[in-house]
Amino acid sequence: MATKMCVKCRMTNKAPGKQKCHECWMLEQPALVQERDAARRRGTIPVQMHLAQVPKALWPVGRRWCSGCQSFRRLSDCTGSRCQVCNSLAAWEAMLPKTYIIGLSDGTTRPMTADDYWLMFEKQEGRCYVCQRESRSRRLAVDHDHITGLVRVLLCPDPEWGCNYAILGKIKDVPMAKRIVEVMEDPPAGRWILA
Repeated sequence: MATKMCVKCRMTNKAPGKQKCHECWMLEQPALVQERDAARRRGTIPVQMHLAQVPKALWPVGRRWCSGCQSFRRLSDCTGSRCQVCNSLAAWEAMLPKTYIIGLSDGTTRPMTADDYWLMFEKQEGRCYVCQRESRSRRLAVDHDHITGLVRVLLCPDPEWGCNYAILGKIKDVPMAKRIVEVMEDPPAGRWILA
């Protein structure tokens, strides 16, 4: 039985139950799904075996080594030494400590890290703190005081309906309004993240 090719790239066998290969299908998924897939690839290689680079002579045709997810990716999906997903993730992780400050329960502060973000994300069960919706296309936005940089909580990122931009126009009920007041008066970030 002949294998069917991906309808998009026409180079790779399509994934079971799909019309596209896994890579083409994944490129159409939200950023969080793509990042989880990159983490899955990275997780299949023990940390002590991670490689910063693989000699070009060992690359399969049309692919290059991604030092981020520790796998060979299509050349068209790469920039520099990483695939687009790992590049985006690295840029985001580098931006966090330059932009945001975590106020700790002992009164001290420190720059925010990606680990802090994911701890908050876990505590909020992957949902906006105010409206409780999951963000399906982008990372939750870091709500912070624009004067001090102190992080409050994670909110919907959408520029049209998201709580991070249009919070007051989207209040639906008293419990939601109370959560907004809680974020402003006693931000959970400092309680959730320990020194």
